[in-house]
Amino acid sequence: MPPVPTVAVVRSVPEKKRGYFRNRIDRLLSRDNFHFELLLGTAVGVLVIVVLVVSCVVWTFRNQEGDHLRARTVEVLR
Repeated sequence: MPPVPTVAVVRSVPEKKRGYFRNRIDRLLSRDNFHFELLLGTAVGVLVIVVLVVSCVVWTFRNQEGDHLRARTVEVLR
């Protein structure tokens, strides 16, 4: 006897109510907005590079100030 096709009962799972910002972020990061994702990734990369450069410059100038102060102190002590 051949198997009898049965109709599967589909029960929909109630969707959770998502927040406004979550929906906006999901929409911005969808596949349709690939250029936005690329722009966002580039902007984050540039921001990280700028932060690293600024921190290196600040660190260098502080070391330079310390060297000048140390040299002046040695000069005064002589």
